[in-house]
Amino acid sequence: MYFLVSPSRYYTLPIVGAAAWFLTLSVLLIYWLAEGRPVYPSQVNPYIPFISDIGAYRLKAFFITGSIVTAIAYAGTIFAAHHVRSDPHMYGIRDPPWKRVFSVLALVAGLVASVGCVGLATFDTRRASEVHGPMLFMTFLGIAVSATCTEVVYSDQMRRSSKYGELRKYCLISLGIFLAEVVLSVGFLECLWTKHEKVGGILEWVVAFVGSLYILAFAGLVR
Repeated sequence: MYFLVSPSRYYTLPIVGAAAWFLTLSVLLIYWLAEGRPVYPSQVNPYIPFISDIGAYRLKAFFITGSIVTAIAYAGTIFAAHHVRSDPHMYGIRDPPWKRVFSVLALVAGLVASVGCVGLATFDTRRASEVHGPMLFMTFLGIAVSATCTEVVYSDQMRRSSKYGELRKYCLISLGIFLAEVVLSVGFLECLWTKHEKVGGILEWVVAFVGSLYILAFAGLVR
């Protein structure tokens, strides 16, 4: 990462990732609305298409590009968050061994999520639905593990005033968005399970857009 982005510029990684993902989602949604809300052949939800449904057709190249940029920036963001914590020139926090293990898990899970993100855009619901499902699961699992481990590692900075400027504030913001994502994701899965397709479709888009805010919160954390 040193060869790509200077540590003093790590905060640009979450900004790029959040902007890329927000732009990708916005373009896909606006395109669908501008087209008159069509129902795609591969669309399972009859009311609102899932993100990958729209990205499987004319905007496939754009969807893949946006996913690649987001994936690279997300992996870099997770690395930056854990690197600045231990770097003696940054926060220089000496963690116990168990927290170091959580940091490693977060890094590995972040890479898994990034690979899955690119995979779900490449293997879309139209041409490779049998591969798309595992890629989607891989992405969600990677994000869930990396986010959870990161929140656990930084939990010590949330309980008391941090000597590192506004670190505590950004940790709390990150935690708040993370908890909101958990609630929204549970609601989304519940809607899928109970066949409430319309609400489930809306929740998927909300979860995705809020996800860009979660990435963006790291900008303050690693600055």
